[in-house]
Amino acid sequence: MEKCFSLILLFSHLVSSFADQSFYVLQVPNYVHFTETDSTLPVSEISDLISVSYGLPLYQELFFNGLLNGDLLRKPKANFLITLSGIGDQSAHLDLDSKFEFSIVNDQVFPETSSVISKLRRFVVNPLIVDFTEENTIFDLKAHNSDMFKSLSSSTDKVRNLIDSGNSLLKNYDITVFNTSQYSDLLFLSELQLINELIKALEDENDLVNDNMPDFYHFKLEGLKLLVETYGAESSKMHSAYGILQKFLKQISEQIDRLYNHNAIVEVLAISGENNDQGGRIRRSLLAVTDDTNAIISNLAPDVSADFSGNFNIVIWTSIILALVVTIIAYSMWNIDPGRNSILYRMTSQRIKKD
Repeated sequence: MEKCFSLILLFSHLVSSFADQSFYVLQVPNYVHFTETDSTLPVSEISDLISVSYGLPLYQELFFNGLLNGDLLRKPKANFLITLSGIGDQSAHLDLDSKFEFSIVNDQVFPETSSVISKLRRFVVNPLIVDFTEENTIFDLKAHNSDMFKSLSSSTDKVRNLIDSGNSLLKNYDITVFNTSQYSDLLFLSELQLINELIKALEDENDLVNDNMPDFYHFKLEGLKLLVETYGAESSKMHSAYGILQKFLKQISEQIDRLYNHNAIVEVLAISGENNDQGGRIRRSLLAVTDDTNAIISNLAPDVSADFSGNFNIVIWTSIILALVVTIIAYSMWNIDPGRNSILYRMTSQRIKKD
């Protein structure tokens, strides 16, 4: 009896943790068609979902059915994904004004966006990419156009000075409850400040935004997770943080929507940052770039690309067709009748009689 009760508690905990974590679509162009569905979205499929929205090819089946076929000739100019790490079952406190909301399943800790980035750089000329890896926080900015973001705050001390002097971009929010001498408070405010600075930099550099090349942004925010660990999920400071975050996400989504002239998708992933799929299979993109320094260096051939089959068939059949064409032409020229009035053996009537 006790074992059954324990299993019921464990099952209810897993179900509640799945249900409380969500994937929100805040802004979407009218030619990209999301739809309400009972299907849950695995975290491992988020990168594939983003690739489909760009019209990029997939190398594995997408099981989530919340995105329908859109306009073949129009694709979004940007995808803006914000991952809120550590929010877990506190996502009920987030009352986001979203156009669509989907329940997620934690079959892996964070979405792997490396496959999206590799496809964009392969099929698109000079895309604007700002991505934060799973191991880094927002201050480990790795941007393809580094000169564009050179004015961003490079340290929490600089952000602290801006906040204390009242010159930060967060002055329109009620941040008096936060103490910048506490690292958890400062990290939460610094992440929001840096995103604001990045949006401002994009508004100042319209040439990169209006170049008709798709852009990709992925922000992984850790400040909220640290606030929960420091003050507790039900503390008054956390309620203030949720209120600020709610207004902030609404403002950012509207700014991005205006910046890209209603041609951008803005998404928010509220996730615990823990893998709840104890017995499930974690699906990993075969094209994801990994850097395993502990791997054994062997005398092995390089990995075969997923496009090898297509490239091989193009090369082999083109070679066969060219070889056949050259053979037929050579045979025809070798056996041509010199007496024929052709371009190769054109002769006058006097020359023919003389011969």
